Amino acid sequence: MELLPGVWVLSSVLLQFFITLYVVNMLAQKSVPYFAHSLGPAVLTAAGRKGFLNSRTISSMSASLGDSLYNAPPTKVTTLPNGLRVATQHTFTQSATVGVWIDAGSRYETKQTNGTAHFLEHLAFKGTQRRTRIQLEREVEDIGAHLNAYTSREQTVYYAKTRRECVSQGLDILSDILQHSKLERRAIEEERGVILREMEEVNKSLEEVIYDQLHIACFREDPLGYTILGPVENIRSINRDNLVDYISTNYKADRMVVAAAGPVDHEEIVKCVCGQGDSSSAAEKFGNLPKSSEPRRAIAKPHFVSSELLSATEALGPSSHVAVAFEGVPWTSPDCITFMLMQQILGGYNSAFQGLIPPTLSANSSIQAVARSPSEEGSATWIGTDGVLIDRRCVPIEDNCFPELRFNMVELLINMTAVVITFHDEDQTFNTCYKDTGLFGFYVASPEQAVNRAIDELMCSISGLSYSITEEDLERAKKQLLTTLFIGLDDTTGVAEDIGRQLLVYGRRISPAEFVKRYCRDTHDVCMVVEDGEDNECDQRFLEAALLVNHNIAVHRRTLKQLAQQVCVDGKTKVAKIPNIMDPSRMAEISVFYYRAGYGPAHYVDESCWDVRKRLEESVAVKCPSIPEQLAGTKKVQQLWYSDPSVMTRFGLTEEEAERMREHFAVQVDPSVAKETVAAALKDPTAWVLKPQREGGGHNMYGDELVDTLTTNSNDQLKQFVLMERMLPAPLPCLAIDTPASREASRVVPKIISEGVSELGIYSALVMKGNHTVLDKPCGHMLRTKDVSVMEGGVHAGYAVMDTALLLTEDDITDSH
Repeated sequence: MELLPGVWVLSSVLLQFFITLYVVNMLAQKSVPYFAHSLGPAVLTAAGRKGFLNSRTISSMSASLGDSLYNAPPTKVTTLPNGLRVATQHTFTQSATVGVWIDAGSRYETKQTNGTAHFLEHLAFKGTQRRTRIQLEREVEDIGAHLNAYTSREQTVYYAKTRRECVSQGLDILSDILQHSKLERRAIEEERGVILREMEEVNKSLEEVIYDQLHIACFREDPLGYTILGPVENIRSINRDNLVDYISTNYKADRMVVAAAGPVDHEEIVKCVCGQGDSSSAAEKFGNLPKSSEPRRAIAKPHFVSSELLSATEALGPSSHVAVAFEGVPWTSPDCITFMLMQQILGGYNSAFQGLIPPTLSANSSIQAVARSPSEEGSATWIGTDGVLIDRRCVPIEDNCFPELRFNMVELLINMTAVVITFHDEDQTFNTCYKDTGLFGFYVASPEQAVNRAIDELMCSISGLSYSITEEDLERAKKQLLTTLFIGLDDTTGVAEDIGRQLLVYGRRISPAEFVKRYCRDTHDVCMVVEDGEDNECDQRFLEAALLVNHNIAVHRRTLKQLAQQVCVDGKTKVAKIPNIMDPSRMAEISVFYYRAGYGPAHYVDESCWDVRKRLEESVAVKCPSIPEQLAGTKKVQQLWYSDPSVMTRFGLTEEEAERMREHFAVQVDPSVAKETVAAALKDPTAWVLKPQREGGGHNMYGDELVDTLTTNSNDQLKQFVLMERMLPAPLPCLAIDTPASREASRVVPKIISEGVSELGIYSALVMKGNHTVLDKPCGHMLRTKDVSVMEGGVHAGYAVMDTALLLTEDDITDSH
């Protein structure tokens, strides 16, 4: 999960384990990010009547997905020698859709050529070297096909929807259009006028204007901020050379996907694409398209600009139209689905269809109360202009909350509305994803006197995502999202569109079944790797209970030996599963492996334990810690940080900074090579400690044991140790409370520790995705105290006690005794 400036921050949690789980399983925990507005979003205001996005009805999924979803035909993909990908999915329909998805759009233009991709789309059906315009139109009509094309900021698409027996002919037409369009100067001049008239119509549509201006406000001079049509001066100046250059630069085989959906045979489609069909020669099919001679120049991620852009006009009426956007996430972000769910939760409102008062997640109690009217039965409803009860999500209000609304509330509210209360006309949430960024926000159409309140309400709604979303809200949003996505796959055009876009964006097709499995699964379990016979009562038992009770997340405890026998890591998806602790007949998918064991050789009882650790490391589950993180925390690595300053400089520190950092380290050396330090330790063993490679701060060697180890072991054996100068904190008197040995014991016994040493441990959370740091912050602490004469320090082993924040003087301790 990426932390996006000005967009959202994570709620803080105390334990590293819980933070890790929060990041990985945000959806499973029924939680969504908290939005912060400190940097300010991009805002656009214009005037007019028309809305920004078409209103749509979101229906709930009334039944669970059946086995047919998982038994659906797979998407088959073949990559040709020139890099062109051919993808098909068989559907049980009479019609089929075949198209070409090209990784090229207005984003790949320059300021001088902006509008070329869209201009080229207009010329696609104006005739080729094999077909005149009339012949092309007649052939399309003869086979009953629907031929279309569109351009977006990142993709250009040409597709044909036709009968099953005419798929190869449709492919032939598309191939001819893409490779042999004439691009005649007369046609260019004709379409220049058509595009200019199209621009005039677009400028009358506030939904188009505001969205384009929003991109300009957010991305400024970056090509992602360009309009798809381009500026007027470019439309007037684009010529044939510009079009040919755009084709030769962007229409490369390795940047294209030929996708087909319907009653199609994959092998036949591949043959047809390669020119092995009956309708034309191989030179006229996609298999002859050139491959890129060199890698495409990488496009830098655009800088999201926090700004406000205002535009005033009286030509379109008194209403204000506002779009507010935060930087969103790209298609490939792990949080893409989270933003989709947030869009579903926020939804939209249109007064023409949904009554008088917009049902926002308002934090304004007055607006909430005005919006709720108790019916005769005492239930709360939204008031509709026609008296229809619209939404029952609100909690009932008590009659004495608002005395002035106690009687005849509907009539009073309507009367107030005409004079005092004005609500906005429409709002809609949008979530637009691109390859490396996105836009998330809302659009509002409102009378001038209500626009500020409408924006405040919707901003409160966005903030409310972090604390006011119930489990019911999230489950409803998931069902709505699935319904919306799957409705788009009901026909062959939607399926082909999904295949083409996903292959360009992800490099593969994420099937509907995989989508449901990844984002709507009912298990996001944790496996805690423990020692055999683990009996530590303080070992996150309360956390386990909280996860199960509050979030339905089970924690499975397994030793490495048990995991070697039980875990299954899928060779393709790398998903790890173990038998479900609640139902051993089912397999539980593991999202987090949390290691309480695995830090010392004794935990790896045989070769299978080493092997399973490697398999777990290769899985997609979060490892806490991963092997690199575990190695980074070893005493040997700490010793290298001290003894070799170049190690620090390799991590970006200057030599001066590295030297200052070394001042905070105790002397730590390799006893196999640091002979002078070893001699000093043998001379005064009380000032030194010999540390083995084991977990924690215990199991160290002092005094005579230190001397014996240093004098009797070979250099190869001594390499496994770290010789460190002892840190001797000043001892303080303290009071320890000894718990009773049994329930029959009369009372707890205070115990005076005349000389005690306290240790403060700071716990931090580090979550990474590849080389990207997602989260790195302190999240808790522990204070423990032991007698200064005790060399070990474990609480569970009985050497130390958990401390409190109370600070007692020596007199207090004496009096207590």
